[in-house]
Amino acid sequence: MRKKIHVVLSSLIALLSGCKTHLAPSQPTAIAIYGVPYARYHVHGTVEDQQGTPIENAEVIIKEDSQRVLGDTLQTNESGTFDTTVSKFPVSTLRIVVNDPSGVHASDSTQVTISESGTNANGFFRGDYNVEANIQLKKK
Repeated sequence: MRKKIHVVLSSLIALLSGCKTHLAPSQPTAIAIYGVPYARYHVHGTVEDQQGTPIENAEVIIKEDSQRVLGDTLQTNESGTFDTTVSKFPVSTLRIVVNDPSGVHASDSTQVTISESGTNANGFFRGDYNVEANIQLKKK
């Protein structure tokens, strides 16, 4: 009776704590693993007008789909470049939306397909992905 209580209590503690335990010498090891897959996306690029002139202070929004925004809104620097890294659940595409707050250029967006495999993947970490998006805005 005492052995049964010990086995039941040990099993319950193992399940609640996620620890590794042997229930009996003849049974396999029970291992609990918790986590969510994620990937890290290095998103960078340039925003230019149709003549190739960099657009400074353009707003860059990175979206997972049409609604979900990843991270903060970025602003391009004097060279028209933007650069950020976001970590999230793995996706196959990202949408990059660009707005010109000066009102000179029309807003535009592009969808970027993520490559098949990331680098440095390990366990729940699905890898690092390099995402480049170069966008040309048209004048209004």
